[in-house]
Amino acid sequence: MRLLSFDTETFLIAPGRQAPPMVCASFALDAAEPWLRLRDDALDELEAHLRDESVHFVGQNIAFDFGVVAAERPALLPLIFDAYDADRVHDIRVRDMMLLNARGELQEEAGRLAFTLEGIVQRRFGVDLSADKKGPDAWRLRYSELDDVPLEQWPDEAVRYVLDDARWPLRVYEDQVRERWGGFQNDPLYDEPGQTRAAFALHLIACWGILTDETAVLALETRLLETVGTARELLIKSGILKGKGKKNKDSGVIGVEWAKDTSKIKALIEAALGVATPRTDPSATFPDGQVKMDEETLRATGHPDLLVLADVMGDEKLLTTYVQALKGRIKRGNTKEYDQRGLYLPGEDRRGWLIQSVPNVLVASGRTSWSRPNLQNPPRKGGVRECFVPRPGHWFLSVDYSFIELVTWAQTCIDLLGYSKLADAIKAGLDPHVDMGVEILRAEHPARWLEYTDKAGALHGIESTEVTYAFVNAARKAGATWAKDARQLAKAANFGLPGGLGAATFCAYAKATYGVDISEDESRNLKTIWRNKWAEAQDYFNLVSAMLPFGQDRTAVVLPRTGFVRGGCMYTAACNTYFQGLAARGAKEAMWVLTQECYTGYSSLWTRKEHGEVRAPLYGCRIVVFAHDEFILEVPAHRQQAHIAAARVGIVMEQAMARFVPDVPNRAEPALMACWQKEAEPVWGADGVLELWRPKA
Repeated sequence: MRLLSFDTETFLIAPGRQAPPMVCASFALDAAEPWLRLRDDALDELEAHLRDESVHFVGQNIAFDFGVVAAERPALLPLIFDAYDADRVHDIRVRDMMLLNARGELQEEAGRLAFTLEGIVQRRFGVDLSADKKGPDAWRLRYSELDDVPLEQWPDEAVRYVLDDARWPLRVYEDQVRERWGGFQNDPLYDEPGQTRAAFALHLIACWGILTDETAVLALETRLLETVGTARELLIKSGILKGKGKKNKDSGVIGVEWAKDTSKIKALIEAALGVATPRTDPSATFPDGQVKMDEETLRATGHPDLLVLADVMGDEKLLTTYVQALKGRIKRGNTKEYDQRGLYLPGEDRRGWLIQSVPNVLVASGRTSWSRPNLQNPPRKGGVRECFVPRPGHWFLSVDYSFIELVTWAQTCIDLLGYSKLADAIKAGLDPHVDMGVEILRAEHPARWLEYTDKAGALHGIESTEVTYAFVNAARKAGATWAKDARQLAKAANFGLPGGLGAATFCAYAKATYGVDISEDESRNLKTIWRNKWAEAQDYFNLVSAMLPFGQDRTAVVLPRTGFVRGGCMYTAACNTYFQGLAARGAKEAMWVLTQECYTGYSSLWTRKEHGEVRAPLYGCRIVVFAHDEFILEVPAHRQQAHIAAARVGIVMEQAMARFVPDVPNRAEPALMACWQKEAEPVWGADGVLELWRPKA
């Protein structure tokens, strides 16, 4: 194996240009001195190295560099994918994340270092590279000036800077190797290839971006401004907001600045909640902690004025964060702000913006994250999602895994304990939330008469003590409120309790996530019912508890099927990481295969050997959103083509997940949308072909 470090220098990154034009590339092979090549020579040399199976590539955020290369010479993209598939690509950024995570330090280091080359080098070697990367004359931002300039005419500083960017990654890689095998009980980089592939797939998604519709964005902004204005007037009248004079420096006019009367708000909260008032952790200044004034606490009071305040807080956040982001304005640095150009959409009477969110391949749990804006968890309320639209001539295809974290928890229990009752239920084709709902109805309402009316108008009834899965499921499909409520409560239990939540924490989780109001006593009873239903639960919790060293509250978690290592886990983090990390890894695998098929038409699940020159149905489609267990793709706005694409995405997602979850079946369900809508469901025509979902009037 030979290690080749390479780094590209490009025109400046700008909105709509996440793979900017290439100027040159620097190379460093093993212990040899680094060298520099201009664009065309660099691409030729890189192609030769890509074809040499003995060469492994090393870089910092190397996904960006391969994206630049692919944009300059698209014919190299299949070779780049092949190199990733052969585990020949090493990203020192991803490796550092994994090493820090194995020590339990990823979260505290992530924001401070941001995993730039200078940050990694400073932390590992105590060498400050920032002097060459900052300032108005830094060559880091000026390589466009040297485009097509012969190398012999380049300033020495420009050459030195780009050669250093090839030299340092090899030194970091070698230092990471020493760290990898020194002091860890398990290999923290065992899953490096999978995480590195995911980083490249995420980068391609970010480069492609997603559109927002101008009409929808401006309508959302207008509505939020109106509701915020009205709410402020009410809060001023009630005294929740108080004004103070503020003089404008330019005009000299004295106006009024409104601020929350925190003393009054805290008094209202304490009057409403009494001893149950949520408080911050004690401190020297506030030994009893301070009264929390977050949105959740405000809503818990039920006080009309505080409910208005909670609403306005949420709407103001939408205005100041998402609405501006939906207009394509992304800050770069501290002083300069770019406005992304509005994109005219041919053939349609609308105008929109291209949004290119910033992905992060790894958080402590093994999941991904997105920022500027957060496309992974956009607000459910406010119509934010509906502002996102596909490109002209396309629909959105949404495909998400059904209760995937229950599937991965069941697999984890099989791996760690040797059995899982939940796995048995899923294998039997049961909806685990309905199945759990049956137990809730039997236990909590032993003398209750349950009934529903079917579509034919016939009335069906049964005593809750005799209720069956078939009866509850039929009642749910018929729209019976009691059946829906039981399933919703069961859903909160099934998704929340495997993470080891206590009674009080579960109450808050159930309310915030599923809109279920439950007391702490009811929460404890529910947990007993849930543990009795899924017998593996108590054994699972006992196993996690036994992992904590005597007298300590933190442990390391190693996933059995992926080798992913997360150190420094407290009890609930350890409980969650097993199944969340497994689900995330399976979804990343699916993302990798889907991305390959979208860009090249081939993958490990659709090979040339098997299909010849016939490319996969996803060729030419693009992923625009990856959110935990859901993929959204742009597919042709043609019913038959979209149906075939949906079927293919489902097959890939299920087979990729099965690589890590072989003992529990998983399902992925599709829906076609004209814009991003969380409520979208599969709609099948009489001919069995998928149709575009439309919201009810």
